[in-house]
Amino acid sequence: MKTKMQSDRETTLPPAKEKYGTNKSPERDDQQCEVKLDRILLFCNEDPSHQLMGVSRFKSQSNHFVTPYKDGRFQPYGRVQWFEDKQSTMKFLVESKRRERWLPAYRVTLFADDRTGLLLEQLFAVLEVIPQFKLSMIELALDFDTSVNRTVLNQRVLFGKSRPAAPIETTRYWGSRKGSKYVRLYHKEEIDKYRVELELHAKFLRSYRIRDTFDFQKFCELLPVRHVYYARFDVDKLIALLRSRAISYGQIWKILKDLALLEGDVWPTLYYLRLEVGLRNARRLLFPLKTNLLIREALKKWAALWPTAPTRIRAA
Repeated sequence: MKTKMQSDRETTLPPAKEKYGTNKSPERDDQQCEVKLDRILLFCNEDPSHQLMGVSRFKSQSNHFVTPYKDGRFQPYGRVQWFEDKQSTMKFLVESKRRERWLPAYRVTLFADDRTGLLLEQLFAVLEVIPQFKLSMIELALDFDTSVNRTVLNQRVLFGKSRPAAPIETTRYWGSRKGSKYVRLYHKEEIDKYRVELELHAKFLRSYRIRDTFDFQKFCELLPVRHVYYARFDVDKLIALLRSRAISYGQIWKILKDLALLEGDVWPTLYYLRLEVGLRNARRLLFPLKTNLLIREALKKWAALWPTAPTRIRAA
């Protein structure tokens, strides 16, 4: 009789996922994504300031010395020259007077107009007057309409091997500034978009041989899934896997209740299943969301704007 009662109890387990999880996708069918080149940093060994002053679309701004930080933080360069685009809010700066010999002689950082991102003609106007340059950082922005399900964007996501960092107010962070990539998720008030910002550092660029703008096509296959992966847990697979390991009904119920407290947040759920349940490869329980396809198509549309073969630009 006891065996029969336990068997009857076990048959009621699957509906528990309706209370403690769901396999229904929380995504909207009408959500949109736009990719923008938001910031780019490069080094060079010759001062490009004089040549840049001769580019008609740019206007030279302040040229001044930079005082070291009072809190002791390292300030790598001692002088800065600012330029502005005459047709937008895009701007960039040239830093010189390095404070350590191991630093490159000059550092150039370009900042995009939030509405359009860095445009091809803006970036090429800068790069074409720099004899030799080396990319050090590329920042891509994935902009979503504010109607997007923010729970999906914030919690149903993994950024490769990067770990979530402590949030600051409403901004969520992944990775670190010293790692290969640094990710920010926040509401961009200036354009009323919800932004996923990927700051890709020199280590990342070297690993995938992204040396100049002609390698931007690589991002289309490189970033989706491998470095930006939106997914949810397949509760049916989880229950089936736990049952196959002869885990008791009571323990499975406890695991489901614990997972409910995590509210579908993918990274802490993976951590819990690996640490507390002993599932080493819990990623096999993930089911990809349509957001991955949305990002891939947005990347293809953006990458199509950039040439794939060099003309006048030379990279170090």
